[in-house]
Amino acid sequence: MKRLIFIAVLIFGFVGYAFAGPFLVCDPPDPASAMPTYYEVWEDDVLWLETVLPQPDYSIYYDMTGHPITGHTYKAKACNDGGCSGFSNQWPPAIPDTPVMLRIVP
Repeated sequence: MKRLIFIAVLIFGFVGYAFAGPFLVCDPPDPASAMPTYYEVWEDDVLWLETVLPQPDYSIYYDMTGHPITGHTYKAKACNDGGCSGFSNQWPPAIPDTPVMLRIVP
């Protein structure tokens, strides 16, 4: 009986691990700055999640399981009672413009 329970836990644990994530994450802010009480997450330049609560270290760790993430861009703002910050970097990073006037000079 113990062997069956062990096998069931092992199988369900592996299945849970295989289907976990992806996660939207960010590093905590500089300790010298004002700490956020929530984050706004923007998808394709539209407010997607209005109130993402920070982790104990004030970082973001948001489970995006079940949400289609391909083909979208994400960025975030840190907010508190004083207002919201500017946008974070965009994820995935923007693709640079095409090089113009490529040439060899003497």
